[in-house]
Amino acid sequence: GNVLAFNRAIDERTLIPALEVTSSEEVHVLAYFGTFRDAAIFNSKINEYLPKLPYNPELMGYQMYVNSQDRFTGIENRFLGSALLLNLPQLIELIIKYKGIPAYAHIERRFGVLFQLGLFPRDERVKIVEARTIDGWRKATEYGYAVLSNSDSHHPDEIGCRFTRLRVQHANQRAIYETLKEACRRKIRSVWIKDIIRPHNGHISKCLGFRCIKNTCDYRGVRFLVCFHSVRQWKRYD
Repeated sequence: GNVLAFNRAIDERTLIPALEVTSSEEVHVLAYFGTFRDAAIFNSKINEYLPKLPYNPELMGYQMYVNSQDRFTGIENRFLGSALLLNLPQLIELIIKYKGIPAYAHIERRFGVLFQLGLFPRDERVKIVEARTIDGWRKATEYGYAVLSNSDSHHPDEIGCRFTRLRVQHANQRAIYETLKEACRRKIRSVWIKDIIRPHNGHISKCLGFRCIKNTCDYRGVRFLVCFHSVRQWKRYD
């Protein structure tokens, strides 16, 4: 795909290869890998479970390959947006078999596990999830998950509105992969730019107004770095 080209475009800085795949229940699952080779092998394997559907790029969008200069190099002719012929447990099993780390994607958004199923399936193999909102983060932590918070942006102005800080010994691919695999909540910290959480009368609060600061806060033993903005007005967020 475009992962290696993107890695070259950012001067081969630390990049964790990953795929977002869809189970037959139409639940989106992230699969993180320790090497590009492992990700490529898994990508080849899941092609066996990809339905062969008619694909019109004019109607469904072009699936383009580009190089590190963002120049067009080719088109993927198979439609990649359909669900795989694997249910959720089977998909998780396949990810782990090929040295991947499974994580439920954007749990509270469309095609997220909570949106699709209304609950977290009982599967101890999944220890990490991705949340887009503070409410989603709270629900996931109550069930014991480590939580990643990423932009998951569908529009340019959403890029960078939330991100995750990882506590690692070395900022390299292997160390980050092992931290995700360990799924220790004390090493994975969510940071919101627009919806920042800080303690307020014993409750989690939602930020409605901002000014520049740097600070930290704790919630249930997890410390969050609060940067760029602080609160002028609070809304109770139980």
